[in-house]
Amino acid sequence: MTSVESVDPTMTDRMWSRITRALVDTGRPPHYAELARALGVDPAESRTILHAVLKPIRSAGSIPTRTTSRRFRRSTACPPSTG
Repeated sequence: MTSVESVDPTMTDRMWSRITRALVDTGRPPHYAELARALGVDPAESRTILHAVLKPIRSAGSIPTRTTSRRFRRSTACPPSTG
């Protein structure tokens, strides 16, 4: 599986369910290798499915990217004190 667009919607649903369950149970997001074992797929396919799951969230701007987080840090930096 190489394309995010070719991912089976049932796999994205299963992965989303697995991620949310892990967040509730452990308080941390699972690694894609853990997700691969849980879903019975190889790690490369798991990463592709994970990218498909996160694609709508990223395009909405909910997950910071390097560019947006750099911009955020610059805009929220405290101005130098005068005095």
